[in-house]
Parts: sequence; C-alpha cells; structure tokens
Amino acid sequence: MIKATHWITALLGLLTLIFIGWNLADTNNTYPQTPINTSQPTYQSKQTSTVVYAPDGRLNYKLMADYIQHFAAMKITWFTQPTATMFDENKVPSWMIKADRAKLTHDSMLYLYGNVQVNNLTDLSHLKNITTNNAAINLISQDLSSDEEVTLYGTSFNSTGMKMRGNLRNQTAKLIKNVKTLYDIQNSKTTYQSQHHATRLMLASAQTQELNTNNQQPIYINSDQQAVDMITNTLTLTSQVIVKCGSINIRADKVVITRPDGKNGHEVVEGYGKPVTFYQLQDDGKSVHGQSLKVRYETANDLIILTGNAYLEQLDSNVKSDRITYLVKKQQIEALSDKGKRVTTVLLPAQRQHNDIRTAKHNQN
Repeated sequence: MIKATHWITALLGLLTLIFIGWNLADTNNTYPQTPINTSQPTYQSKQTSTVVYAPDGRLNYKLMADYIQHFAAMKITWFTQPTATMFDENKVPSWMIKADRAKLTHDSMLYLYGNVQVNNLTDLSHLKNITTNNAAINLISQDLSSDEEVTLYGTSFNSTGMKMRGNLRNQTAKLIKNVKTLYDIQNSKTTYQSQHHATRLMLASAQTQELNTNNQQPIYINSDQQAVDMITNTLTLTSQVIVKCGSINIRADKVVITRPDGKNGHEVVEGYGKPVTFYQLQDDGKSVHGQSLKVRYETANDLIILTGNAYLEQLDSNVKSDRITYLVKKQQIEALSDKGKRVTTVLLPAQRQHNDIRTAKHNQN
C-alpha cells in the first residue's frame, strides 16, 4: 500500500514537470508579429478609372490616373497624372481637374501637386480655368483651396492672388492677398489659356494707350481680395481697391464689376467707400478729380456717376451735389440735387470759356 502511494506521488510529480516544461517551450516559441512595411503599397495598378456615386445614387465624380498605389495601413492612395471629373446634379460634367500627382485620403480629400489645372466644362460661366502649383479639393462638397499663387482665367479677364478659397458646385472662387486683375473690355477673344499672352496684352495696352479712348482700354485692378461669382458673372473686389482704365483712376473700399447685358465692352464698374475718389487726366493735360460715397463707371457710355456727397473739381472750379454725372469724352458735367437741397457750383471767370458745365437744380426750396 505504501509502495503504491509512492508510485502515485512520483507519477503525479512527473506529470507536473512535463506540464511545466510544455508551457515553457510554448512560451519560448511565441515570437513577436512581423511589423507591416507601410512603405510598400498594398496594391498598385496602371491606367485605372474609378466612378463614385453619392448615397442618393447621384453621379459624384470620376477619377482616372496613369498609375496608382494604395496603402491600406495609412488609408491613402497615390495617383500619377490624375484626372478628376466633377458632375453637377444633372449628371453633366462640370469641371475637370488635372495635376502631376495626387493623394486621396480616407475622408475624400484629394491633394493635388504640380501643374494643377481646373477647367470649366460649361459654356455659361465666364470663368474658364484655374491654375496653381498645389491645391486641395473635397470630392464630396467640391470645396477647393490653395495656399499658393493662383491665377483665374476668364473670357475677358485674368486675376492672380496669393491664396484661393472656392466651391466648384456653387461656382464661386475667392482670391486672397495681393490680387491683381486685368479686365479686357475691348477684345472679347482674350485668351485664358496663356499667362504669357496676358502679359503681352498688358504691355501692348500700356504702350498704345490714348487718353481719349478710356472705354477701349483694359481695366487694371489691384486689391487685397477678389470674389468671383460664376453664376452671375460678377467680380467683387475688396480692401484698398485701385481701378485704372486709360486715364481714369478710381480708389475704393469695394468695387463690383458686372456685365448687365452680357456683352463685352458693356461692363459696369461700381465703387463704394467713405469716400470713393476719382481722377482723370484729360487730353489737354488738365485733371479732373472728385469724390463721393459711390462711383459708377459705365464703359459703353464712357459715363461716370458720383452719388452721395458728390464733389468734382477741375483746376479751381468745383461742383458739390448729391449726384454728379460726368461725360468723359465730352467733358460735360450735370449736377442734380435731392428735394430740399441745393447745388453749389464755383466757376472762375477764366474757366467759363473752357468748360461746358451744366448745373441742374431740382425741387429746391
């Protein structure tokens, strides 16, 4: 009985030693998992095309590239020579975006690098092309931004700024900081495809400029910011705006340029400020300058209207009124007053023989 007990005890001890050894061996054979090499793409392909639809079934965008590399661990995809086509609510292609390279992240942000071009595929908007070196677009909301120099090209204008914010679906674009704009009001075939052509146009215009052809000269505009509404074809410039058209110079806090009838050469420039200042050098070397709360310049009629505390002066002669109309070519002035207010006109005798100034008084007490 005693021997049997010893045998059982020995057997149990042996089994315990075997179990402990087995556990130790299993522990020693447990190696750490090999790390994933995130520098290598999960998959790659050539000549790819991807079509993405919105949750409601609407066609959102199409993305093509010569070569792609997808990195699953980082949730990014790199594209070489990408082309993204954006669609409107009617499934009609509206914008085409190209670049040298692009990176697509998991939140549908497409970052564009090198020779970025955003081309308008519709005929209704006067904004045709956007160029920059780097940009980013949200493929869902179509918000477009760039923190580098951006140039906007239109059928009759081009603008350059140091930054841009816009939305392709809403057809808006806003240039920020040191904005320079050339608005050609004579040649409806101004190209938007070449920066060099625009530069040549600006130099040629400056060299051949004549004082008596203001409404045939390009409009040069400097401002801190510029917003483009592609639906209404409206340019809105703000902060320290300087407008130059031939011999005409307008300075304002805000300037809005529209084309009411859609015709080239029929632009309307409206300046707002406290005050807006106006200056013109006439053919005879004399200058006309004035100020008001609002200045309206109609290029087709070569007409300038000063409204609100309007004041216009030539040499020592001046006119003060609520509204002053100035015909640039004829050098004629018409001053109108609101009800109960007077028009003040000062003409020196020496100037009466050389100025055709017509002062109209309406509803005076």
